[in-house]
Amino acid sequence: MAQIADSHERYGLISRTFHWAVAVLIVAQLLSAAAHALFGRENPVRGLLWSYHQTLGATILALVVLRALWGLTNLTRRPGHPGVVGVLSTIGHVAMYLLMLAIPSIALIRAYGSGRGFDYLGLQLVPATGQEVAWMTEGLGQFHSIFGWTLAVLIAGHIVMAIYHTRVLRDGTLQRMTG
Repeated sequence: MAQIADSHERYGLISRTFHWAVAVLIVAQLLSAAAHALFGRENPVRGLLWSYHQTLGATILALVVLRALWGLTNLTRRPGHPGVVGVLSTIGHVAMYLLMLAIPSIALIRAYGSGRGFDYLGLQLVPATGQEVAWMTEGLGQFHSIFGWTLAVLIAGHIVMAIYHTRVLRDGTLQRMTG
């Protein structure tokens, strides 16, 4: 039977499911952002991928909130990362969590500030007001993309460190998250 909660030796099924679900959604989100940035407005690939961007963002936000709450309830049971590497790992993870919370939150604020609102799978999360609020769209809103690409860089570093732990240190770090 699969271990549900985290332990000092490995992450449990729920933590691993949250981790990999968020990872897959963020890859899809980054692909949609890259298509939006690289392809022209009439490109069908851009249109297809970009059409899911807001829904993916809201889904990621919900999963990250649940994942953070689950992680906090398991904090004392989670595998440890001692020394300087552990401190750097903690800083990197906290930065990624803050960005994963901030990026979609800024998008929701921007949706409100644009006056257009936002529906999630038919449920209205942000009401349409028809009035633009400049500080929400132009001020705060500009950080959505900057933070998004910053998160992409941190994720690349996260992947590099996972490979380093697997290939160089051979300390089983990746295996604790893959089960």
